[in-house]
Amino acid sequence: LWELTPQARNQMRYARALAYENMDKPEAAAPLWSAIYNEKLLPPTQMSNAAFYLARSAERRRDLESAYYVGQDALQRLIGVTQTDPENADVEKIKTQLVSLLDIAESSGVLAQALEYAQQYLQYVNEGSLDQQSVIYRMARIHKKRGDTAEWLRILEDLSGKYPDSVFGKTAKSELASY
Repeated sequence: LWELTPQARNQMRYARALAYENMDKPEAAAPLWSAIYNEKLLPPTQMSNAAFYLARSAERRRDLESAYYVGQDALQRLIGVTQTDPENADVEKIKTQLVSLLDIAESSGVLAQALEYAQQYLQYVNEGSLDQQSVIYRMARIHKKRGDTAEWLRILEDLSGKYPDSVFGKTAKSELASY
């Protein structure tokens, strides 16, 4: 056998970790992602993927603190790739990471931060899409949790008016009727 350079060793780890992810064996990939992430020797696109999968691993383990901090790093790296290497941008991973951070912030009671992630998510969805409507509806719920009834009502009225035939428009109308 030959001795691999640290960068070559990380490329091997990366290929194996990605293969495990593709075979739906994320638990086998997690230690590889961790090693890659900690050594930080791969190109930005691969490092953004390593951070993304490592954050997902922490979330599956319910280690929300790690999931949050690594998730924030993953988000910044993924967004950085969209700016420096648009061909390798992965908007779906950005959206997934934003929803993950939104979930963590909301469940931790950091509602202002949750609203910021929701607002950021809206930049990556099409106007009128179910993705957009679901996040707007979720924002309404978060405003209600914060005690901002006026904003909750405004968002529900907006949803029910703009999208009366969608599931979110109908749900908003139903909530308004029962208020």
